[in-house]
Amino acid sequence: MTTVLLVNPAAGRGRGARASAEALRAARRAWPDVECWRTRAPGDGVRLAAEAARARVRRVIVVGGDGSVHEAANGLLGAGVAEPPPLGVVPVGTGNDFARAVGTSRLRPAHAIAALAAGRVARFDAGSVAGEWFVNSMGAGFDAQTAERANRLRRLRGFAAYAVAVVQSLAHIRMLPVAAEWDGGAFGGEALLIELGNNSSTGGGFRLVPDARCDDGRLDLCLMSCKGLRGALARLPAVLLARHRGYPDVTLARTTFLDLRTGDDELVVHLDGEIRRYRPAALRVTIAAGCFPVILAGGR
Repeated sequence: MTTVLLVNPAAGRGRGARASAEALRAARRAWPDVECWRTRAPGDGVRLAAEAARARVRRVIVVGGDGSVHEAANGLLGAGVAEPPPLGVVPVGTGNDFARAVGTSRLRPAHAIAALAAGRVARFDAGSVAGEWFVNSMGAGFDAQTAERANRLRRLRGFAAYAVAVVQSLAHIRMLPVAAEWDGGAFGGEALLIELGNNSSTGGGFRLVPDARCDDGRLDLCLMSCKGLRGALARLPAVLLARHRGYPDVTLARTTFLDLRTGDDELVVHLDGEIRRYRPAALRVTIAAGCFPVILAGGR
């Protein structure tokens, strides 16, 4: 076995199941000895990706979205092998932000497989918090609230799902009392959101950290302290256009760590769109440079 096609049938409101046959046919044309492994429950992607890494396969191709990539990355990086196999992505999820970073976000399954077969292996960074990896982004405050609402929407995907979730979150906006420290900076007070990006795209195409790179050894920080609904509405158009630099209530920075705590009973964050709750309400985020092998689509 050289290649594992790791399919999440539930990804993209069922698109993963519909895309799996096309992806498998294309994968068998591209590589010898392909096996198709399907997840059936949350956490299966972690377990199956770890099994693939320990079996020393040549590559793991995820047919899914950012949540599927998140699980597979945790399995590969947590497998305890010296060199995990590289991960490729056939995008069939809701946001597909990680697929943007590797060049497959706009491709149909067969075309994505062909592009990966013609591609090259690169090494991306990965963030870590409380023993869990994230490869795209982490967020708290309004960002996490929006991700949680987007996960509940069943009939929308991509940018539309997150746009609707933003509107819903604006109706229940709440500032987050935090203390934060990072390389060369600190903040204490109420924040609308805190985003750490390894990739410039989050939420199906929002660019809170427009200069983020997956391979520069840094996480890009966006901290917005604009107040309440009026402040959020004033900044949202600029965020959508990635023109929110220079505002006094917006901090953009690059860092190798973030210490974050809140006076709330728990700290709710998203990791690659997956919601996590931490008690006590404090955490440290770090980055491991170049630890995550990925397949970039041919031509990148």
